[in-house]
Amino acid sequence: MLDDKQVRGARAILNWTQEILAEISGIARATIKNIENGTTVPRHDTMQTLRKTFEEAGIEFLPGSGVRLRDRMVAVFE
Repeated sequence: MLDDKQVRGARAILNWTQEILAEISGIARATIKNIENGTTVPRHDTMQTLRKTFEEAGIEFLPGSGVRLRDRMVAVFE
């Protein structure tokens, strides 16, 4: 499960505002703000949606509160 630090970190790596994340994920900006501030306990499906959105954008979640941009390998087939 993601935590508030990972949500903020993933957004920062991608240089996304809360508004951009809201638009891409379909989750309200106010909900994202509350998750990041720790003022709400988000529903499991909300966090799964955020995780999927970030992973599709190239984010990899690490143990603890870690987050990083996934290495992108390019293969050329001839």
